[in-house]
Amino acid sequence: MRMVNWVLITAMATMISAIHNAEAQQDASNASRAETKPDRNPLNVLKDQGITFPATLTTDVLGNVTGGRSQRAIWESLLKAGIRIDFEKTIGVKGLSMSVNALYPQGSGLTAEAVRDFNTLSNIDEYDSVRLYEAWLQQEFGDGKFSIRLGQILADAEFFSSDYGALFVNSSFGAVPIVSRNLNPPIFPVAAPGLRLRTSPSRSFYAEAAIFSGNVGDPGIDNKHNTQFAFHKADGALIFAEMGYKMNSKENGPATPVTSDDAPEPSDAQTAPKPSALPGSYKLGAYYDSGMFVDSGGGAAHHGD
Repeated sequence: MRMVNWVLITAMATMISAIHNAEAQQDASNASRAETKPDRNPLNVLKDQGITFPATLTTDVLGNVTGGRSQRAIWESLLKAGIRIDFEKTIGVKGLSMSVNALYPQGSGLTAEAVRDFNTLSNIDEYDSVRLYEAWLQQEFGDGKFSIRLGQILADAEFFSSDYGALFVNSSFGAVPIVSRNLNPPIFPVAAPGLRLRTSPSRSFYAEAAIFSGNVGDPGIDNKHNTQFAFHKADGALIFAEMGYKMNSKENGPATPVTSDDAPEPSDAQTAPKPSALPGSYKLGAYYDSGMFVDSGGGAAHHGD
């Protein structure tokens, strides 16, 4: 709790300082350019100082027309809102950033109401409560080639995810069942205290590893607001590692040529890289949890998974 309080206090102090500095800069600019009407929108002032307020609302209407426990339709939604600060723009610290997000799931999930499927049908279905989602600080080095992230973080935001999984509604395209059904990891909608290291020496290759608290609790019973922040010895430690390689990606193509101010803007056809084959990626990952586990088939509890 102390870590998250410190993060929130830092965010408030930084935001107040940024507003003051931005207003002072705009007053000076107005004095020298009286003919230009400045944009006094507070959100734009904050954005110029590296402070933004991302927010998204996702709504689903789903129905079960045959089979399952019953046939019915449901409505559910997910509100995600928070604050993100780029400290390079705010106070001049290069590579330092912060993000704090909260969630508010609403509505009745089709899994509980009608289907009773194994892996949860909707990827926004969760216990209805306002909860802290993420709260972390990140420092980048070497122009973004290496980064450290510390705080309340998510495993499924960092590991074992498909680049195209977000296209699909079903939650099976998020955290894979071998992880979500065998562990109690920090995945939607619950984050956990952790430390993540990542390196990306080129646009096509990356490697990363992270350590988290081994048990995030039950989001519908004992961790309804995601305010469990401590590492407990009995919960063990959860470690993930992954490396990946992207093939034929647009990111791997030549950089867009620099044009002079007088030259016409190049068309997309002129500047877009032309990969020789379809893009794709290879990923190799592993995890280890040092906590106590009872096998689903029965037997005595044992350490490690």
